[in-house]
Amino acid sequence: MTEVAAIRSFCSEHTVEYVLVPRIVREFAPHYDKVVALYFWATREGNTTSRLCDPHETVRLVSVFPRRPKVATPNDQSVLVKFNAELFTWATESYRFGIPTFAGVPLVSSLAHLTLESPLAWFHLAPAHLGDVELTITLDGRVVQVPSQSDSVEGPINLTDVLNRVGRLSRPCSWEEALEHLNQVRSNARPARYFYFIGGYKPFHLLLFGQYAC
Repeated sequence: MTEVAAIRSFCSEHTVEYVLVPRIVREFAPHYDKVVALYFWATREGNTTSRLCDPHETVRLVSVFPRRPKVATPNDQSVLVKFNAELFTWATESYRFGIPTFAGVPLVSSLAHLTLESPLAWFHLAPAHLGDVELTITLDGRVVQVPSQSDSVEGPINLTDVLNRVGRLSRPCSWEEALEHLNQVRSNARPARYFYFIGGYKPFHLLLFGQYAC
């Protein structure tokens, strides 16, 4: 009997962040006064000093989960991407505060091909209480296996669509409110198996200053 190769990733979510962040900031920058990318810690970005940094401008928030491409063997022509149930919990909590949630995955099947210009697939995560969702995507961006429970994973979409959805779905708030919203979402979406040093999946965020300019 032929042994089926295990599907595994070849990089971490943190490595994927290095590719996603500059690309999405580059797309958003011409449409807002300022774009700040951050990784939120309640005791750092959410602390008293950060709250005193108030620029007295309205701000919009976006959350983005980096996703690892998984393959059976390097240089496959498709990758598996998994959206864990915790991501939908985060999207549901964020929606209450007008914070849209997205995910991004590099469409590469080898670490040697993971560059700042790698092709990317982006997804909008709608509010839902679902289990894990897995999609198989070809390296040219076609979904070849769609599970029945994937209605809350919209995509792949391009960055222009991400930009437009943020313009429609995000809610302007004050600096103080933005930090407090992130803190509340982080607390409410914390998985039951959370430990102090070992949490669940964590997104990075964009702070968008000024009005959206088409």
